[in-house]
Formats: sequence, C-alpha cells, structure tokens
Amino acid sequence: MPDRERPRDPFQRFREIVDSAERELNELFAERSARDDANKRRARFSDFSLDAQKRISELWGRTFHGMNLPTREDVVGLGKRIAEVESALARIETALRDLARSREPASRSEPPVARVPRTRVPPAGAKPPSGRAAEGGT
Repeated sequence: MPDRERPRDPFQRFREIVDSAERELNELFAERSARDDANKRRARFSDFSLDAQKRISELWGRTFHGMNLPTREDVVGLGKRIAEVESALARIETALRDLARSREPASRSEPPVARVPRTRVPPAGAKPPSGRAAEGGT
C-alpha cells in the first residue's frame, strides 16, 4: 500500500512570502520610528494637522454664521439643553404622579362614603335635577 502524502496547499508558499515580508517591514518600521528625527517629523505633522483642523473649523463656523445656519457647537448645545428640559419634565411628571397617588382613596375596595339622606321632597310636578336622576333618593 503506497504512502499517502498530504495534499499540497497551493497557497502555502504565498503565506510564507507574506509572513516574511511582514516581518521585514515591521523591523524596518521599528528601526525608523526609533530615530529621533522620525519622532520630530511625526510631532510636527501632528501639530500641523491639528492647526489646520482648527482653522478649517473656524472658517466653517464663520461661513455658517454668515448664512445664519447652526454650527456643530450650536447643535451640541441645543442637544444638552433639550436633555436638561426632558430631565426636568420627567421630574415634574413623577411629582404629579406622586401627588395624584396621594390624593386617591387609600383602598379602592372600601365602600363609598354614605350620603346624607334627602329630607326635602320635590313638588309633585317638578322634574328631578339632571345630576341626581339616577340616584332615586327620598
């Protein structure tokens, strides 16, 4: 019985090439970034980038102000104010709910308070008042 060989992976050589290229590039970049001049260049580029971003933001802010449009800061400020108003509204709703609960009868299963019986009898031809027509008091 012949020895069975594992099938060859056609992409194995490609993976090896990519792995070695990654290792070499990592070594190269690690060596370059360890130099002081590279760090200085990176710091200068970062400063330049932040300054450019600040200037562009100011320019757009002036442009939006000239067109009477809200800037990002305006929208963020409105969002914060809306959140504060919603929070205050939630507190008011909670307080109103608590107040309504405190004014409800202690238990709904308690019988209603008995009314004083009517002692006056209306005249024979008079209609009973509309609110008490269903009561049927004497």
